[in-house]
Amino acid sequence: MWKFDGQNTFFNIYNDKVLDVQGGRDQEGNNVQVWNRNRSKAQQWKLIYVDKAEKPKNKGFDKDLGLERNRPFYIVSKLTMERVVECWGANNIILSDFTGSLGQQFFFDPVSKTIKSQQWKDRSMTIQGAGRSANLHMTTTNSRWFQMFRYKNNNIVNEKGKVMDVVGGRDTQHNNIQVYQKNNGMGQQFEIVYADEMPPVPKKGELNK
Repeated sequence: MWKFDGQNTFFNIYNDKVLDVQGGRDQEGNNVQVWNRNRSKAQQWKLIYVDKAEKPKNKGFDKDLGLERNRPFYIVSKLTMERVVECWGANNIILSDFTGSLGQQFFFDPVSKTIKSQQWKDRSMTIQGAGRSANLHMTTTNSRWFQMFRYKNNNIVNEKGKVMDVVGGRDTQHNNIQVYQKNNGMGQQFEIVYADEMPPVPKKGELNK
C-alpha cells in the first residue's frame, strides 16, 4: 500500500520507506528501489495524470541534445577529406566517402532520445558491449546510457563523457568509428549537416568536398 504525500514522495504506509532512484543516478535503465527517507532529489517525484500529460515534441530543435527532432542528417568529419559517418550492414559504424545513401543518414528520435539510422529505423547508435567496448555500432533501440548522445561544440558526446572518434585520426576510407576520451583532435570534430541542406554527391573526377 502506497501514498503520495506533500513532499513529492511515494511512501509505503506500513514501513514508511519511499521510492528511491538507486544511487541517485539520473540515467536511463537505472533501478528504482525502496529506501529510508533522506529528502534527496532521488526520492522526489512528480505525479502527472495521463489526460494532463504533454505530448512529446516531434519537430524542432532540442536545445539540450543539440539536434533537430526527426530531421535526417549526415555526420561529416572535419578531417581533410570531409568523409561522412556510415552505418555499414546495419551494424558497424565507419568513415566513408559521401554517396548520399540512406546508410549515411541518421536522425534524432525524440521518443527514445537516441540517434537512429535512417535506413534501419529500429537501430540506434550504441557503444558496443553495453558500454564496455570502445567500438560504436548500431543495435536495437533500448535507450540505455550507452545509446545516449548529444551534439555539442562539434563533438558527439555520450552521456558518460566519451566522444565519437575516428580511430587513430586516420582519414581513410572505411576506417572504424569509436568512442574515446575527449582530446580536441580533428578526428573528434564533426559537423551535423541536415539532408535537405547537404550539397549534391560529387561528380566523377571531383574532389569529395
